[in-house]
Amino acid sequence: MFGNTRGADGKWDRGAIEFVGAPSPARTLTVAISGTGVGTVFSSPPGIDCGADCTEDYAEGTVVTLTTTPGASSTFESWSGACIGTSALCTVSMTQARSVTATFTLLPPPCTLSSAIWSQPTAVEGDTVTMNLASTNCTGEQIRYTIYEDDLISNDLIASTTVTSLSQPWQVLYIPDPFPDPDFDPEYFFTAEVVSTGQTLSSKDEGSILDV
Repeated sequence: MFGNTRGADGKWDRGAIEFVGAPSPARTLTVAISGTGVGTVFSSPPGIDCGADCTEDYAEGTVVTLTTTPGASSTFESWSGACIGTSALCTVSMTQARSVTATFTLLPPPCTLSSAIWSQPTAVEGDTVTMNLASTNCTGEQIRYTIYEDDLISNDLIASTTVTSLSQPWQVLYIPDPFPDPDFDPEYFFTAEVVSTGQTLSSKDEGSILDV
């Protein structure tokens, strides 16, 4: 526009022409969530909070960073659309309208042990007995079995192995006692630990003791 100013001599001077540029056009960012799991996507600068608010207009050229947050029992799997890859963060340049999809996957329920018992209450040297577990969702999980002698003073570790089975055989072998007690028969219990979660059960807590 033209501007006029009065100079020190009292005369009007014609001012310079001032050009006001047109505002940058808005570009729309649209985010969608898919998959079997749940999660949210946030943006910086703010505007996207998806699930609740999944569309936002940004000035042309704005660089938007999107961040995923998986919900309970879910994991972020991948981006598609204007974002690609498996990183939790993605940046998009709003030089045009953009669409992005974040895919979340529902995690399988964790392996849970519910019981740990011997296959029999008594055995003699040379017998093969079995450590048996009851569980849910434990197919293919690594289980660490550890056998202890149930001693009044200490629980001596006898054997340990890690397998992907919910039952594990053990052959009863004679283990010499340097201080034998003629009135004491050795008794054994075992523990089972889910390697991935650390959950541990003891047959002793179940009242399952092997008397040899």
